[in-house]
Amino acid sequence: IEGSPAQGFVVKKVSSNPGKVLVKGPERALREITRIPTEPISVQGKTESFYRPVYLESPGNHIMWREEASRVTLLVEIARRERK
Repeated sequence: IEGSPAQGFVVKKVSSNPGKVLVKGPERALREITRIPTEPISVQGKTESFYRPVYLESPGNHIMWREEASRVTLLVEIARRERK
């Protein structure tokens, strides 16, 4: 996530659909993967939640996507900042 939502708003949650992707490669390399980053998503000035299809970054050497799983849809939830 890049940037900041509009004043008085926060990024509440970011989730992806699908929530998991299948990759294949050497067992040792696969064990080291804990997350797969996406291309950057800007939330600059946002006041509402939004969906965005994004490409996944390569997880590393000798690791390949299974079943064309190189793209996911992100839901970026934007909410009003809670007042204390």
